[in-house]
Amino acid sequence: MREQIKLYTLVFNHFKDDDKTNLWFKTPNPNLGNVSPNQMIDMGRGHKVQQFIETAIELNTPASNADSVDELAEKFHECYERLAPQFNYETTQASRTDWANVPENNKKLMRAVCKEVVADTITQLKATNKAQANEIKHLSKQYLELLSETSEAKITREVN
Repeated sequence: MREQIKLYTLVFNHFKDDDKTNLWFKTPNPNLGNVSPNQMIDMGRGHKVQQFIETAIELNTPASNADSVDELAEKFHECYERLAPQFNYETTQASRTDWANVPENNKKLMRAVCKEVVADTITQLKATNKAQANEIKHLSKQYLELLSETSEAKITREVN
C-alpha cells in the first residue's frame, strides 16, 4: 500500500490533477509492455513502474528537457541529412535544410524520438547497473564465505 501511495504521489505531482493521475494508472502503457501501471503493480512489479516514473520525471524536468532534447534532435537531424546520401537515400526537400528551417512537425517528431530513445537507454543503464550491483553482492558474499571457511580451516589446523 505504501508503494502505491508513493507512486501515486509521484505521478500526481507531475499532473497536479486526480483525474489525469487516475487515468494514467489505468491506461495500458506501451513503455510497460502495453500493461497499465495498476496491472504492473498488481503483478508485483511496482519497482518497474517506479523506475519508469522516475525516468520520465527526470526527462521532463525543465532543466534537462527542452535544451538537451532540442540539441540532441538537432544533432540527429544533421547526422541524418549528412549520412542519407551515403546510403543512397534522398530526404524530402522540406527537411533537407538546416535545423532552424526544418518544419515544426518534423522537429516535434525528432524531439519525441530522441526523448524515447534516451528514456529507453536510461532504463537499460539502470537495469544494467542494478544487475552488476547484484553480481558484486553475490561475489562478495562468496568471497566472505571462502574467507570464513579458510579461517576456520586454519584455526582447526592450529588447534590440532
